[in-house]
This record gives sequence, C-alpha cells and structure tokens, in this order.
Amino acid sequence: MGSILITFEILCTVLLSINWLLITLIKDDVDNLYEFIFKEMEHFKYDVNGTWNDMMNFQSKMPFSRMRRSNYFKAERCNRAKEMIRCPEGPRRPPGEPGVDGSKIL
Repeated sequence: MGSILITFEILCTVLLSINWLLITLIKDDVDNLYEFIFKEMEHFKYDVNGTWNDMMNFQSKMPFSRMRRSNYFKAERCNRAKEMIRCPEGPRRPPGEPGVDGSKIL
C-alpha cells in the first residue's frame, strides 16, 4: 500500500510540473503576441497620422477651389428649394387604376 501511495505522489508531482511548464510557455506566447500587436498598432497609428497629415496639407494648398465648389452646389440647392415653395399647385388628375391586394400576393 505504501508503494502505491509513493507512486501516486510521484505521478502527481510529474503531472503538476508538466502543467506548470505548459502554463509558463502559454504565458510567454501571450506576452509575445501582446508585444507584437502593440508594435503593429504603433506602426498603424504612425501610418494613419502620416496619411491624415498628408491629406490636410494637400487640402490646405487648395482652400479656394474647395470653397468655390461647395458654395456653388449649396447655392444651387437653395435656389431650387425657394422656387419649389413658390410653385402653384397643378391641376387635379383622375385617380389611377386600383393596385393588387397585398394579402393575395403572399
């Protein structure tokens, strides 16, 4: 009975040691993944900020062309809206043909 108990204790010790080793390896892998993702996010942030700055610099070189174009479309829309409000109502037309009953389609 004593030898079975000693064998069981040795087996448990070996299994716990293997588990501890595996947990350490998994933790190391997770730490490496975290560092990799953090570095990639820093590169991404650098690229995005550079692109944003390039777009802002490009836009600042041509402020008047953008303003002219946006004011042109804005003014055109406003004029049409004013004309539509002042339009008189057209003559009434006879009602059209009745549509298909929706409950019969399904």
